Amino acid sequence: MVKQSLFTNLNRVKKDLCVLIFLSLASSGCQANEHNTETFSPLINGLSAGYYSKETGCVTVGNLSAKLELDEFEQDLHVFDSANCKNSSLLYKKKLSIESQIAGIWNRHIVIDEGTDANGRELHLLSSTDKNIAHKFYYALMPEFKATTLVFMMPLDTPAKPEQCASDQKESLKEWKRLGFELELAEERTFDVTKGTTSIGSKRLCFPLQ
Repeated sequence: MVKQSLFTNLNRVKKDLCVLIFLSLASSGCQANEHNTETFSPLINGLSAGYYSKETGCVTVGNLSAKLELDEFEQDLHVFDSANCKNSSLLYKKKLSIESQIAGIWNRHIVIDEGTDANGRELHLLSSTDKNIAHKFYYALMPEFKATTLVFMMPLDTPAKPEQCASDQKESLKEWKRLGFELELAEERTFDVTKGTTSIGSKRLCFPLQ
């Protein structure tokens, strides 16, 4: 009887452990689906990383978040004064083109990259507090965000000769020539977010017309 009792108790313990393990695994699985996020890597140099929800399309950087929702031939941008795009913290909605994507968040501005043209695209800096405050820049090559400034190259719609290109573009020039691309000039611009002004820099670079 004692042996049988011990055997019964051991089986019961094993069953209880199996149930606990199953419940633990099921619980962790549900939690992973609930917080189905991945690291958000910004599209442009100098922007801070954050995280992205695969389920909602929400991009969170710090305590600010935003998402795009398709609306027929446009997109609705939703801006939130919290992480994870909480409806209770919605600041505003704004219509954007179908070619827009969230590039990142910078100095309380939502950075929108717009366009599919390899020769030049548009950057939109949208204030997180007022949807009517926006800055738009047409750029070629890769812009760079710094602490309070955005440095970018603005196309001049002017054909360029190889000798007008910067010395550090020699290797790129060889490839562009091999591919038969024509060249254009772009000129440096610096936008200061604290002043809301844009200044002209001294640098000029070539970029290929693809």
